Amino acid sequence: MERNASTAERIAGGLYDRRWAALGACLLLAAAAVVPALRATVDNSIQRWFVEGDPALTTYRSFQETYGNDETVLIALRREEGMLTTRGLEILKEATRALRSVEGVASVQSLATMTRVRVGLAGPRPVALVPDGRLSAEQARSLRTHILDADSTLYARFVNDDGTMAAVLARMRPNDQIDGQRDVILGRIEEALDRTLRDTDVRRHRAGVGVILRALNKASTQDSMLVLLAANALIFLLLWGFFRRVAPVLLTLGVVGVATVWLMGAYGWAGLAINTVTLVMPTLVLVICTADCVHLLRHAADLPDALSARERAVRTVGFLLRPCGVTTLTTALGFAVLGASPMPVVRHLGLFSALGLLFGFVAALVGGTWGLAYEAVLPVSSDRRGLRRLIDATVGASLRHSRVVLGTAVLLTLAAGWGVSRITVDTNSIGYLPRDHTVRQDARLIERALGPYAPLEFVVHADSAPGGPATVLAPRVFEAVQDWERAAVETGAVGWSYSAVDGLRRLHGAAAGRGPTTPQRTERIETLTQLGAGDVPYVADLAAHPDQLRVTFGVPMQSADGLGRAIRAVTEAAALPDGVSVEATGYLPLYVRIMTLVVQSQLWTFGLALAVILLAIGVLFRSVRAALLALVPNVLPVLLTLGVMGGVGLPLDVATVTIAAVLFGLVVDDTVHLLHRYAVGRGRGLAAASAIRRAARTGGPMLVTTTCVIGGGVLVLMLAQVKSVVWFGGLTALGIGLALAVDLTVFPALIARLGARAA
Repeated sequence: MERNASTAERIAGGLYDRRWAALGACLLLAAAAVVPALRATVDNSIQRWFVEGDPALTTYRSFQETYGNDETVLIALRREEGMLTTRGLEILKEATRALRSVEGVASVQSLATMTRVRVGLAGPRPVALVPDGRLSAEQARSLRTHILDADSTLYARFVNDDGTMAAVLARMRPNDQIDGQRDVILGRIEEALDRTLRDTDVRRHRAGVGVILRALNKASTQDSMLVLLAANALIFLLLWGFFRRVAPVLLTLGVVGVATVWLMGAYGWAGLAINTVTLVMPTLVLVICTADCVHLLRHAADLPDALSARERAVRTVGFLLRPCGVTTLTTALGFAVLGASPMPVVRHLGLFSALGLLFGFVAALVGGTWGLAYEAVLPVSSDRRGLRRLIDATVGASLRHSRVVLGTAVLLTLAAGWGVSRITVDTNSIGYLPRDHTVRQDARLIERALGPYAPLEFVVHADSAPGGPATVLAPRVFEAVQDWERAAVETGAVGWSYSAVDGLRRLHGAAAGRGPTTPQRTERIETLTQLGAGDVPYVADLAAHPDQLRVTFGVPMQSADGLGRAIRAVTEAAALPDGVSVEATGYLPLYVRIMTLVVQSQLWTFGLALAVILLAIGVLFRSVRAALLALVPNVLPVLLTLGVMGGVGLPLDVATVTIAAVLFGLVVDDTVHLLHRYAVGRGRGLAAASAIRRAARTGGPMLVTTTCVIGGGVLVLMLAQVKSVVWFGGLTALGIGLALAVDLTVFPALIARLGARAA
């Protein structure tokens, strides 16, 4: 007797009849997407994390407008025979000149550009620390003694204690497009140094935020290729093991390839750049699209052999259109809610991953329907009897011992709660690189030899001035700033400080034949400011903006949490006069701001993902009970994963911030497939326990297969160089494995306790 075709089967039949046209359209779209996909660049700059109008970003840009770009590259030149010798100083001067000529570099600072105060008949005036021309051996020795014996924190930042290492500090030119040009400028700096140091015995080391970002960009580029190739290779092997034929493996990889090209084409067309967060996007789409193909091909292989190719395709697609459509929709919604994050890169990950999942579903539907016209794409039939028995025994034990299973689940939830309570929020860009990475090794070497190199910027503002314009050019302000700098260094949070006050105190003290002293008259400060504006660092800025004073502290390159503590310590050390305020600004406070955004993003996106996905399940299954039934087996794996994360001390950072929402979107797939088969069994009149056993017995092997594929696919992220990606891959794979265990144990136990009420 002929079966009545369902709506899904009629859709499948129409697609099968037009399979060549649909396939051609997919391939044409893929070809069109190749060019924009290749335009996608890599950029890990911090500005990518902020929306326009964010207070921290606004403050940072205001600082740049006044003082220029605070992004610097520190090059440490090391020579065993010493940098403060005749030859060493010549090399230092040549390197300084070479970097000054680099396009994109605004200014260069080194011992070769510094001044010392000389007192003449006209009073004190700055003169070059290192004279022009070649120095004699005697002159070099005299200069070495002066530099190493001088009580100058400025000198100490540019030469180590024994004179074997000297630093050159290159400041980037203000540039709205610096994120796209940073690598080019750094490449020019390297080329200039290569030419200058080619025939010398000098070794060089680099440090700075730009150097770290460049290393992360390079690692991300390499990781994106490595991870994608490794994921494809692993999935090929897994699929070969599951299918036992090459044709279905190649079909699956072809479908996945088309979906990935569509996704990256859309991403490139939107003008977005890949970073350490969105790096995982192609892999996520790859593994989830593969899971859809596995369901289609395996279900088709399990149908009777007597069916025609068309009937097999229609029945397969007709049966799986709803559950695969539901899982795609719920997973896409889980990602899409990341669009509510206050962090742009997280929004991009969520929205484009959701788009990629929809692309993957369409590609799997079209490619799978086309492929089922050929018997060669069917996997080798296997009853998987041993696996079915194991799954049936597991579900049966859960049904019989439901109280014990649910009690254990409660205990695990409490333990996970303890772990979640221990999660810290932090991010550390340089810490994402391997410990033996050249950038990390150079940073450690430079900090040991020259002290902290990361500039922590503050601006002292004169907010009011009775009877006149606001100005910081006052003795009481200078004395307060000097005391503040000293107190801040004594806290241990910073290693050094520098402001225009330091340079002007040197000028004033030299006039009286003394060490640095603070002028006691405003007129004298104004005179010294004009005198030192051309040669003393920061004094020109003070002359142009007498209502504010830039103060720079040196801090070790560390995590955002450590920098936040340093900012608080320095701010609390300030005891400034009434009418004068201080504000942390520059790049590092912007970096610290990420922690607040991470917490907001995690709390908001996970809660929203939970609500949206459960609502979607309830609507699509037309049952509130179905949504409530799906709650526990989907939330528990996420809580357990977060509990492990807190228990082992992994921080919530710019990559793992998405772990809860992403994991929730992934683990819902198995539950939906199981719930669909359970509902079919109940619709045929089976008791609750029988229906869940049948659902697990028929669908369980495919759930195991897709869990291995998805888990293995994300596990290859642990091959990445960037640690945040490694953590994301490991935690996601763990969560996916836990989800399968919960679906086969806790879900049946819930059925046993709720019985018919869960239908």
